Amino acid sequence: MLLDFAAVRVNPEKAAEPFKFNLELIDRNEKHLITVGNGVLIHEEGISDPKAGATVRMKRPDLLMTLFVGMPFQPRVESGDIAIKGDATLYAALVGLIEPLAPNFPVVTP
Repeated sequence: MLLDFAAVRVNPEKAAEPFKFNLELIDRNEKHLITVGNGVLIHEEGISDPKAGATVRMKRPDLLMTLFVGMPFQPRVESGDIAIKGDATLYAALVGLIEPLAPNFPVVTP
C-alpha cells in the first residue's frame, strides 16, 4: 500500500526516463519490482527481475524514512542499513520523483 501511495505522489515530468529495480523489504520478507517510465511508477509484489538495474534491500522503516519523510538515504547505505547491489543511483532517482506532502492544505475551500 505504501508503494501505491508513492505512485500517486510521483512527479510525472521527472519520471520520463525509464528505469527498473528490485526492492526487498527484509523485515517483512517482501519483494517488489519497481518500474518507472512514461511518467508513472508501477510496483509488482512478489516479483523480482534479474535484468533490473539494481536490487535494494532494507527494512520497512528505512523505506518510510527515506522515501516519505525525506531522510537522506546515503548515510543509511554507509551504515549498512540499506544495501544496494547494482546501480545505486536508481534508488536516488526514485526518491527524487516523490513529491513532498503539503502539511497544511485546505480541507474545504470556500
